[in-house]
Amino acid sequence: MPYKGRVGQSFHQLKKLPSQLLDNSMRSKQMIWLAGVQRSGTNMVMDALDRHTLTRVFHEAEPSVFDDYKLRDNEVVVKRYKASYAKTVVAKALLDADRIAELLACFEDSKVVWPTRNFADVINSHMVRWPGFREWVDEIAAGHAKENWRGRTISTNVRDILNQLYFPECSVVDCKALFWLCRNQIYFDEQLHTDDRALVIRYEDFVQNPENISRVLVEFAGLDYQSAMIKGIHTRSISKSPPPEMNQAIKSACLEMEARLLEQCVSSPTNE
Repeated sequence: MPYKGRVGQSFHQLKKLPSQLLDNSMRSKQMIWLAGVQRSGTNMVMDALDRHTLTRVFHEAEPSVFDDYKLRDNEVVVKRYKASYAKTVVAKALLDADRIAELLACFEDSKVVWPTRNFADVINSHMVRWPGFREWVDEIAAGHAKENWRGRTISTNVRDILNQLYFPECSVVDCKALFWLCRNQIYFDEQLHTDDRALVIRYEDFVQNPENISRVLVEFAGLDYQSAMIKGIHTRSISKSPPPEMNQAIKSACLEMEARLLEQCVSSPTNE
């Protein structure tokens, strides 16, 4: 169930309140952060978790926790987190993915779910949603994007990616591919690949076998599976359009990053 506005979302949470008040499980309160790259299935995971009766999900359009899709100050988020009756609270950290380590430290019992999706499909989706937008890659490469969340924190590894692959004549597709690379590099820069509080979920696995991946997700979150979670999940967005044309070196780097992420997936073909 996507975000329904302040009134609709409040009513939705009200319907879940009796289940949360009657929840006598011994689980401690915890925060689940949804990170990754836009158009990688983060909304799908958020919606699945929001259909669970024992969760409080803060969508990135909710003004009490987010300001222009960015998380508000930690003190504000902590206050909303503690005020929730649900023991499992979920919030997006897409624009704040570079602060994941900080967020995990701020919320003692917290975890992160990092959805990943075939980079060609992500780029195609970006081209539909934000055509012509170069993702601030030119400014980031030039070191002039610190005022924007995309360039706020640039690690040595991200800088190396741009130094090796960026050139001023990059196409829009190339820029979006570089953005995808840089944002996913955060997963490794933040050492999430060695942290058992992190879970990578493959978009394609989720839509093709939603019950199985939902069970993996709720086990990670310490919840029981509820069949309502998988309502409306479909496979129509897999390879919906042909892969976009891009610089060969950038494409090769994307393939390498995709392989690294799939190695982290609990249900990826490489782990079967």
